[in-house]
Amino acid sequence: MANHADGAVDKVVAVDKVCDAIRLGIGKGIYPAGSRLGEADLAESLAVSRTPVREALRRLSSEGLIETLPNRGARVRSWSETEIVEVFELRALLEGRAANLAARNATPDLVAALDALCTGMEVAAASHNLVEVANLNRRFHLHLAGMANSPLLSEMIASVSLLALALRTFEGYGQARLEQSLRQHRELVNAISASDSMWAESVMRSHILSATHVLTGLLRGEEKPPVDTIHRPEK
Repeated sequence: MANHADGAVDKVVAVDKVCDAIRLGIGKGIYPAGSRLGEADLAESLAVSRTPVREALRRLSSEGLIETLPNRGARVRSWSETEIVEVFELRALLEGRAANLAARNATPDLVAALDALCTGMEVAAASHNLVEVANLNRRFHLHLAGMANSPLLSEMIASVSLLALALRTFEGYGQARLEQSLRQHRELVNAISASDSMWAESVMRSHILSATHVLTGLLRGEEKPPVDTIHRPEK
């Protein structure tokens, strides 16, 4: 009986490992939109059997990160302009509400942690490290969602944020747009620190919706602005 239970736990761990690896690969661009995800290749590269890979692909399909086509297997999902707009409008509503609640629930320690993530993004941007900016940005938004103290809201935000992660927003940012994003993060910290719920909600909604224009521009094939000299914004 114990062996059966141990086997079930091992399977869950293996599936979680595969899911995390594929999500990370999508976020880093290792598996770009439209690329095929072969069970055999994934099993070999991740040192697992094909069974947890198959289950992980089903889970990621239900999350919307990949799609499974008849007789063609799984591939990373591609996004239409309409779908991108829908995802970010939904994020704006959910995270705007979270920012509102975070401002009401703010404590010095929670604000200090949010401020540290904001500062980290500014430092990473000054070093042209967009990978680290994206990582800290995700942590910033998840921490803020946790400050809302609403498990249901946090779960919904995490689900939608996975879809946004696959779009790799920061890769399309030029210097001016990146600095604008950093200023918006700093303003969010200020609004939450001041316990101004309406201010925080307004900034968050504007912050997320403004990213939509970058992504839709990339989808249309518009020229990507260069990221050359990125200055740390004034606080």
